Amino acid sequence: MRTAILALALATVGCSSTAPRATSPGSSNVVAERFSAAPSTILVTNAATIQLLAKAYLSVSPPLPQPLGGMLVLGSVGPSASDCIAIPDTVLVFVTNVTTGHRDTMVWTSARGLAVSALDSATVTERAQSQSFVPSAAAGWSITFPSSSSPSQVSELTAAPAARCVP
Repeated sequence: MRTAILALALATVGCSSTAPRATSPGSSNVVAERFSAAPSTILVTNAATIQLLAKAYLSVSPPLPQPLGGMLVLGSVGPSASDCIAIPDTVLVFVTNVTTGHRDTMVWTSARGLAVSALDSATVTERAQSQSFVPSAAAGWSITFPSSSSPSQVSELTAAPAARCVP
């Protein structure tokens, strides 16, 4: 049963151009996430008065265009709140070229870069995005999404190395 569900999930992932890429903005092509016993973490602070969804853009080879807000959902952070989120050690990304039918599974590891973005949970509008950082370079990271982010001007932020938080 589990194999059938995974096969169905893999079969439904596709894209609309000839280049391998992620699917539509609301979907994901992440097949699996794997965590070690003590993965890197990121303390996400939401200084805004709205609920934000934290997503990640993964650095994979070859580079994939990724949907608005990235392809890996990290978690949701309430208004004026903080949350500790574990970063997977490995993510398997499934890509299908609908023109040729060619399928690939690409592997992202925490030794590669990722950038974190914040989306307004109600409108799915990107509000802020971090510069790329390598999760395995530190036990923990922190990032604060500002209260002044607006859909018309996406804030660019920096994730800073920090102590490992507890998810």
